[in-house]
Amino acid sequence: MSDTISILKEHCKTNNPNISDEELDELFTNISVPMVEQLKDLLDSNFDFSKNTREHQKNDSDISYLNYVKKECDSLSEEIKKRKILYLDTKYWVNIRKAIINNTDNDYKKLYDLLKQKVLEKKIICPLSTEIISELFHQNDGNTLKKTIDIMDDLSDGVSYKFFFDKIVDDFSNFFLKLTADNCKTSVKNFSDFVPVCLVLGAAKIIIGKEYADDSMQKSIFDMCRKMKFQYFGKLPGCIDSTDEQVGNRVCAERMNKEKSSRGDKLPNLKKACSDTLYANLICFKEYISQGINNISYLEKNYSLKEIVNKNLPQISIESLDSIIKGITYKFQQGFLEKDDIPLLVINSILCGTSYAEKGRKFHPTDFDDYRHAAIAVPSSDFFFTEDNLAHLLNNTTKLSQKYVCKVVSKPKEALELVKRI
Repeated sequence: MSDTISILKEHCKTNNPNISDEELDELFTNISVPMVEQLKDLLDSNFDFSKNTREHQKNDSDISYLNYVKKECDSLSEEIKKRKILYLDTKYWVNIRKAIINNTDNDYKKLYDLLKQKVLEKKIICPLSTEIISELFHQNDGNTLKKTIDIMDDLSDGVSYKFFFDKIVDDFSNFFLKLTADNCKTSVKNFSDFVPVCLVLGAAKIIIGKEYADDSMQKSIFDMCRKMKFQYFGKLPGCIDSTDEQVGNRVCAERMNKEKSSRGDKLPNLKKACSDTLYANLICFKEYISQGINNISYLEKNYSLKEIVNKNLPQISIESLDSIIKGITYKFQQGFLEKDDIPLLVINSILCGTSYAEKGRKFHPTDFDDYRHAAIAVPSSDFFFTEDNLAHLLNNTTKLSQKYVCKVVSKPKEALELVKRI
């Protein structure tokens, strides 16, 4: 931490030769910094960190860091929604990269050229996601990784879908805001789907701790990091490590297959399988329900980071959480959940439950990656370009693509024709 602060101090001193050591020490008394050892490589020479921080202290000190970031992300999402939103899954990113490196004039190369043109024209955007980034960062060859990152920069405009687990929390926040709309007036509006890529990579992620909780400094870190292209974050050592996730997927697939095998022909029907899966997911993410409720309080009351550290918000009882989980499950069983009600968990549960109810169908570790891709893409995108099996599952088996009005295709030629019409 001290090395990183030294780098920041040096950067501030370079941009402000007249600043005294005492002023620098005061400025950096309370700071949470990015997880960056090579920060010197990432700092934009045109970004005056200390000046930016002082401007925040002077102009918007009455706005908490959380409200500031939410306002910026809401504004970004409004801009994004003026375009057609297209989610490319890993298959498309990989095949586009192969076509470019090998200089192959196939449908993937034509698709990339057309997408790049449409992105420049502000007609389309292809946001990233932590799922895409973690899978693509498996590449060991530095040249192919660099080319992949360049393509990501070209098509994403530095925008990402929210981190999967952050989005689950936000889905619960949105659910409770909607549920209490008639009885509880609040200034907090729905949480948006899109963020600058720095937020999903952790570079601008806040560190909650009593000694690292200065809102103005955090705002400057956010401002600085959001100006960086994705290629800068590619230099971060271990910024995305999906090893644990891969192991978890493999263990989960083994357990699901073992349980299915033990039931023989006595598998639950489709409706019960999906309902049971949703209930299990809600149990697993019980703490996220509490976070979703607390997030509304943090924003409504404009709590600073220091206040969040020191506040002891009332804890939601286990009994209340159990009642919420049972209530959501019942609404799902009865068909009362609307399509904007906790969509990530609902879609994930339907896809997993459908696969579980299908006799003879074995789970593969990559299935859970596919379910996450779909859960992110389908409720928030106009188009989802994916592989054959997932497209069939979304279009034909579950018809989730129709419910959420998202065009899902798997063939590159069909994808190319769709983009031509935008």
